[in-house]
Amino acid sequence: MDKRQVLKDSIVRLLQLNISDKEILDNLRAVGIDMQLAKGLLDETKAELSGRKVAQQGLPEGWPGAGQQAKQPQPVQPGPSDAVQRKVPEKPPQVAPAQSQGKAGRPFFQFGGQPAQKPQPVQAGKAQVREKPDAKAHAEAKDEGPMIPDDEDIYSDADEEEEPLVTPVKGKQINNPGYSAGPDESVSELWEKGILSTVDAKLGEMKRIKAELDAVLEQKISEKVALESKKVEILLDSQRALFTNKIDAHLEARSNEVMKVVEARAREMQDIHTKVQAELAKVQGEKKFNTELLNSLNERLAGLDAVKSQMISETNGSIMGMESKFGEFMRNAERSRGEDEDKLNRALQLHEKITEGTLEDLRQKISSMRLEKEQELGARVQSKLAQLDQLTAQVDPKGITDRLASLKELEQQLMRRGKEIDLQVLDKKREMRDYIDSLFQDMRRDMAAFTKEVSKSQADNLAALKKQYSESVDELFSENLLEWDKKLKAKKKEIDELEKRIDVDKFNASLDSLDLFKQQFLNTVKRSIEDYNKSKKGLAEGMIAKDKAINDYLGRIDAKMQELSDFQKKFSADVAELLGKIPEDAVRKKRKGRKG
Repeated sequence: MDKRQVLKDSIVRLLQLNISDKEILDNLRAVGIDMQLAKGLLDETKAELSGRKVAQQGLPEGWPGAGQQAKQPQPVQPGPSDAVQRKVPEKPPQVAPAQSQGKAGRPFFQFGGQPAQKPQPVQAGKAQVREKPDAKAHAEAKDEGPMIPDDEDIYSDADEEEEPLVTPVKGKQINNPGYSAGPDESVSELWEKGILSTVDAKLGEMKRIKAELDAVLEQKISEKVALESKKVEILLDSQRALFTNKIDAHLEARSNEVMKVVEARAREMQDIHTKVQAELAKVQGEKKFNTELLNSLNERLAGLDAVKSQMISETNGSIMGMESKFGEFMRNAERSRGEDEDKLNRALQLHEKITEGTLEDLRQKISSMRLEKEQELGARVQSKLAQLDQLTAQVDPKGITDRLASLKELEQQLMRRGKEIDLQVLDKKREMRDYIDSLFQDMRRDMAAFTKEVSKSQADNLAALKKQYSESVDELFSENLLEWDKKLKAKKKEIDELEKRIDVDKFNASLDSLDLFKQQFLNTVKRSIEDYNKSKKGLAEGMIAKDKAINDYLGRIDAKMQELSDFQKKFSADVAELLGKIPEDAVRKKRKGRKG
């Protein structure tokens, strides 16, 4: 399969999973594709996909494929969580007395068993469950595909859907016997039965909602885990396919190059073999010729031995005559050397006498010149001393001493002035430091006073708000407070018993187990990615080792070729040298003998 088509198929699969262009480009760059080539392949694939969609939409009715859209991934179908979230009831309402009763003080239930007025919840924002988005938002989410954002927390829905019941505000008691008078016993019993039945119904519904919520959470988690695993699997398959195709193409190219090189080397070896065979045939013919030449050379060598013995005898006679002549020459040389030594000794003695006379004359001249210079220097020293005496007589010693004293005093004044300047500089620095410290202290005092004022104003405002709130609460709960207090205490006990029955720890343990499963899944994905990177690294190292082995093999082939060329050159040089040693006259005679 073409490498470009494989890359396009991988890009199509990634686009069908609604993976962003940046992630696709990063994926292609991770497997060694150039960024510019990756962008070109992505644009080309998108253009082909858009062309297919336009072509399918433009077909007339009745044609195959008319009206069909490009194959898109099916979004995640909404599970029973929609129905569950729409069926989640509101929390038990906390109704103030002013809202629960009318102007005449009528209770919720009349004597006939029908509710007189429906209570309104005090905190509707906290008691209501989050509604699902409308149909338009759901359609937009469906068109976008089953994308799962990274920042979505599937566990936050459970925490938000199951919130504790709002505890009503407990008012203070009013010591007024007028308020302690209770209503009719039948009304109170009916009131108590209605509230108990409502609480039981809400409790059963809450249990059912909890079970459905657990099922919905488990289904959502399984769907999202399956989707993520499918994404990772497809991504890994595409990367593996791209990488294997790249490796196969690279190995095929390298193997083709190696085969071409080996075939070229083999052809060269065949050519060299044919040339070597031809050269060997020539060498064999020349070898026969050389054997004949060696036979003739041996005959010549026998004649040369006779000539050599004759020349040695003649040389020995001439050497003996030369030795006798050399002995006589040495004797004459020794005699002439003795005569030359005598002449040299006499000349040296004469030269020594002449040198001694010259030295004596020089000593006398030097002594006379020294006396003259001493007299001249003495006269000059006397004249200089006389001039010095005149100068000392003219100079006032008291003025000089006064001048020196004034100079010393001026030096002391300069030293004192320098010390005073240093002291002034230090004082200025100290004053500036003190001024800066005082400024910082003033700023700190001002900030402390400002913070005190702010805290005081905040405390006053808080006290006023508390007072106003307490007054408003007192006004709201001033009527029928004792009766409400008793009933609320009873309901609080029932709610505490219900909370004791509900196993909150088990629910938290299930959430912890889900977190643990999520962490294990992430660790598994990380390990699979690490294994893929290791395998990728191993394949790259294997390719490098294979390239190195191929290069070593080519290097050995080159070395063998070089050895063969060196042997050929050496063999040609040896043959040329051997042929050069053969005398030309023997060659001519041999040729003449062959012609005769």
